[in-house]
Amino acid sequence: MNGRKRFIYSANAVGVAAKVPPVEQFWACCSLPVCGGRGSCKDGPFQNSFLSFESAEATAYGGVNTQGQIVSEARTTVTKLNILNRLTAEKIELMLRFTFDQNGQRLISVDITDKPYTRLVIDGQNYDNVSMERNVADEAGKDHGRFRRDLPTLRPNAHHIQQTHHTAYTTLAADPGGRLRSMPQDHGYVDVANFGRVYFGEWSEHLHRQNITGLRVVLDTPTVKGEIVIADPGGNGQFYP
Repeated sequence: MNGRKRFIYSANAVGVAAKVPPVEQFWACCSLPVCGGRGSCKDGPFQNSFLSFESAEATAYGGVNTQGQIVSEARTTVTKLNILNRLTAEKIELMLRFTFDQNGQRLISVDITDKPYTRLVIDGQNYDNVSMERNVADEAGKDHGRFRRDLPTLRPNAHHIQQTHHTAYTTLAADPGGRLRSMPQDHGYVDVANFGRVYFGEWSEHLHRQNITGLRVVLDTPTVKGEIVIADPGGNGQFYP
């Protein structure tokens, strides 16, 4: 009505999800309406034969900050995580925030939690030093076309990223210890004998949409098979028309 374009907010978050037959369930889910606002959901404590956590919380926010910029944010926090006593964490907290300039009607920045893992131990090894590299997400958000052209520079190893005409997929996780592996169609993971494969920081990008997953655990034991997702925020937003 004032001549400005309308902003369509987008943010969603899932704390924990399990698809381990016969269990198919998720906990702490929150989704932002297109008009923005603030909401949260909290679950826990929970425990079964293969998974336990003290609390899982998801929050979504869409509004204007003190600088007059539009913000779309999703955040997840999971505490006291335990998967088959082989993967434990005191806390996993992951945030994805998009900041837009109202006047220029453009994305200014994409921010991601730098170090989401607290006392994360997998098969006796600590992974607290694994961090998230926001430059890839930031470049993708600011200029979708340029991002596609600059992929070889942003991810010099070809197997670290894959893309189609509409989407891109890689990992934003970086491990100073060099323990994370990547190969075609699989990115940023560690294999754990008699347990399964653990993926760190899986990230997908679409026009006006990004998503990052703190951990995705593909269980492969003689008695337990399936997937568990921990800390899964996504979102973005766009001006219309």
